[in-house]
Amino acid sequence: MAKPKGKEKKTIKGPITEAEFNQIKKAPRQTASWVEAIITRAMNEGKFDNLKNEGKPLDIEEENPYADPDMRLAYRIMSQAGTAPAWVDMEKEVSHEIEQAKRDRANHRLWLNRRLAQIKEGQYQTFLRDLRRLADFHDNWLIQHAEKLRQLNEKIHNFNHACPVPQIHKVLIMVDQTIAEFDKTCPGIPRV
Repeated sequence: MAKPKGKEKKTIKGPITEAEFNQIKKAPRQTASWVEAIITRAMNEGKFDNLKNEGKPLDIEEENPYADPDMRLAYRIMSQAGTAPAWVDMEKEVSHEIEQAKRDRANHRLWLNRRLAQIKEGQYQTFLRDLRRLADFHDNWLIQHAEKLRQLNEKIHNFNHACPVPQIHKVLIMVDQTIAEFDKTCPGIPRV
C-alpha cells in the first residue's frame, strides 16, 4: 500500500527543524543564507563559546602538495622559524618590479604630455630646439627602459627556475614588442 504524498515523516539530523528543512528543500538556491542562519542561531545559543584554543591561530600541519618530498622537512623548519623559501621572496621582488615598470611607463607618458603642452605654449624661438630635446630624451628613455625590462627578464627566468610550482611561474616580457606598443601610445613627437 502506497503512502499518500505529503504525509511522509522526515527524519531530520542536525540542529534544524522540519519547517527549516522544508524551506531549504523548496529554495535550494538560498541554501547559503540558511546555513548562515543556522550558524548564527548556534552562535546566539552559545555553542561556539569557550572552545579549545579560542582566539589563537590554527596550527594546521597540512603538507604542501607542491613541495618536493625531499624538501618538506626543510620547508617545515623554515615555516616554524618564520622564514620563507628564497623563491617566495624572489616572486615578491619580481612582481613588484613588473608593477614598477608599468608605473614608470604610465608616468613617462604623462610627463611627455605635460612637456609637449609646455613646449606648444612656450617661446617660438625655442620651439624646434625643445622638440628635438624632447624627442632625444624620449628615445633615450625607451632604450633605458628596454634594458631595465631585459634585466627584469633575467630575474623572471631565475624565479621560474627556482620556483617548484609551475602554476605561478611568470611569463617573460617581450621587450621589443612592449617598447613598440608603449611608444605607439605616447603622444606623437614631431621629428624636426
